[in-house]
Amino acid sequence: MTASQQRDEAVRERARAEQRLTQLLRLANKTLFDIHDSIAKLPGATEARRELVKTTLDYLETIERESGLDDRTRLVLSLAYFKIAGVQGAPNQPSLGDFEDALKSYRKAEALLAPLYERSRNDPEVLLRWIEVEAGLADLTVRHFQRQEGIAVYSKLLPIAHKLAALRPTIEGVSQEAVLHGELSKALQSTNTTAALEHANRQLAIVTELTSRFPGNLDLQQELGAALAGAASSSKDAGDLAASMEYFERSVRIREQVLQAEPNNVNIQRNLLVVYGNYATLLGIPWSANLGHSAEARTYCEKAIAMARRMVAADPADQTARYDLAMSLARLGMVEPGPGGAADSLKSLQEALAILDPIAKANPNSTSIAIQVALARQYAGTRMRMLGQPIAAAECFRLALADLEGMINAKPNEPFGIAQAIAAEEGLAELYAAQGDRGTALDYANRAVSRGERYSAAFPGDNPRGYLANAYFVLASVQRTLGDGERAGAAVERALSLWRALKNPGTIALHKRSMELGEALLRDVEAGRVH
Repeated sequence: MTASQQRDEAVRERARAEQRLTQLLRLANKTLFDIHDSIAKLPGATEARRELVKTTLDYLETIERESGLDDRTRLVLSLAYFKIAGVQGAPNQPSLGDFEDALKSYRKAEALLAPLYERSRNDPEVLLRWIEVEAGLADLTVRHFQRQEGIAVYSKLLPIAHKLAALRPTIEGVSQEAVLHGELSKALQSTNTTAALEHANRQLAIVTELTSRFPGNLDLQQELGAALAGAASSSKDAGDLAASMEYFERSVRIREQVLQAEPNNVNIQRNLLVVYGNYATLLGIPWSANLGHSAEARTYCEKAIAMARRMVAADPADQTARYDLAMSLARLGMVEPGPGGAADSLKSLQEALAILDPIAKANPNSTSIAIQVALARQYAGTRMRMLGQPIAAAECFRLALADLEGMINAKPNEPFGIAQAIAAEEGLAELYAAQGDRGTALDYANRAVSRGERYSAAFPGDNPRGYLANAYFVLASVQRTLGDGERAGAAVERALSLWRALKNPGTIALHKRSMELGEALLRDVEAGRVH
């Protein structure tokens, strides 16, 4: 063979290799998108998804070793890591609940895609994949690791999503910006209600416009349900409970209609389950501003529980479903029980804790899980106290407090868990006061006040100030129970002074009942002074 023929053969061989690589990458892309995303909707598919994505990932890594890492391989390989991160621990879909490994996979996807993103900032396909990877990473980070870091990622993505909407004005291109506004709204609800409501309204405006353009699109109806639920939660935290109720009812109706159209879609099932639980919180769960409709709240909790039990039975590998079941059970136990209902409430909370405890042990760095476990323990302690079980109640409060203090010490710059720790100390103070243990009761009551003072100083605003006021109110209640009317009067006056200075309607709504009790306590103390 002549040199010219050898060169021609080499060119043909490279062309064949290039064609084969193109075909292989197309196949991998089709597997990750079309096949995976189709089975992801089906009940019981978590393990099958894991096998499918893992096999595809192994295949792509072989291609990388043999052919190098060109832009096409980089894009598809990053997609594979993104998909496997979702299976491992995406918070909003069926997953194995392994948040640490999910974080690692998202980081690998990010590292692979970053050089391509830097070179291709006007390529809508690259922008879309970058937004997906970074938003997945931000969601996991906000929920389980460093909240402020996740919020910063979301904020950086917003202008990128706005640019994508201009470059690709399709449903997929435009909806990314709406989704990011929704995620920012959720992330900011507990610390900046004004910004949270602004993001929720922006999400709702974008999705409403899209649904008017594409009225029959079920995915957009899902997004509309999510946007309405986001507006509902933000309105609740801003103190507009009537608007929140209207938004929640619209979200529930839309999601129920979408589920009727696709009854076996697990993503739609989960979205409806979540909105049932959040609506129940508005209706009658005491740790949030609520309408006091306890019976209706229990009805929606029971709907969520029934749906979660079906999802757990259909897919034993789905740890998200197990977590959702625990959350739904815990909410049912937190609703103020009717006459004779405390034992049933406690049973729900104990079942929730039996599910949550191993999930928490498997994810020791998760802030959100630690808070939910502590909250369930506190309410279990409250129910035990109602049932005349003070020793068991005290143990629940102490366990909750120990878990929360560990989390607070590990993440001193995060505000989460502090309010729950104050509540645990308050619960212990009231418990020991009722038993006549003066020293222990006052110790815990004063610890709650001290923690509240530190909380208010470190994170200025109405939300911490409201919890500080409540700590003074509990101190006053404890002192009154122990027969010290003078000190009780001074403490409740301090509580009422702090509450009256509040401006945020959501914080005022949250503490309304305690404020009323504080006013009554002050009247009683003053009447005692007269006599």
